[in-house]
Amino acid sequence: TPNTQDLTPNPAGGWTYFEGSCYFRSATPSTWETARGFCSALGTRLLEVDSPEERTFLRASSWLGITDKEVEGTWKRADGTVLSWHRDEPNGGQQENCAVVRVDGTWFDYPCTSHPVGFWGGSGSGGGSGLQLPAALPAASQEFAPRMAPPPLQAPPR
Repeated sequence: TPNTQDLTPNPAGGWTYFEGSCYFRSATPSTWETARGFCSALGTRLLEVDSPEERTFLRASSWLGITDKEVEGTWKRADGTVLSWHRDEPNGGQQENCAVVRVDGTWFDYPCTSHPVGFWGGSGSGGGSGLQLPAALPAASQEFAPRMAPPPLQAPPR
């Protein structure tokens, strides 16, 4: 199992700004708990997909910030909504209590202790400009801080 220092945002992509939020992708396979802990250390959270546009933008096999770990069969996220499950999902019963988004944008339940996928994290829901990295994070994470601010507003070309 990788530790959180191994899960720095992907240097190839760094932080990405999209529709008012900042995102990073860690390609390092990890468990759901490790991914959540890493996001928490950054002051962010695991991805919670809010729109079809966001789902399209984030197409990758990744952990989602939803789970039914508290009550089997009751999948929760911050606002209580869940959508876009793959046909016949969730189907794992008590063995699959975390969620993965696949490259086609559909969701599958998956064992939280597995680490076959990376994860997306970020500010979500338009909070991109307020995201700050804690000073205690490794220097490798700090290099992404300048990329987290939203790009300057520019007038559309005429």
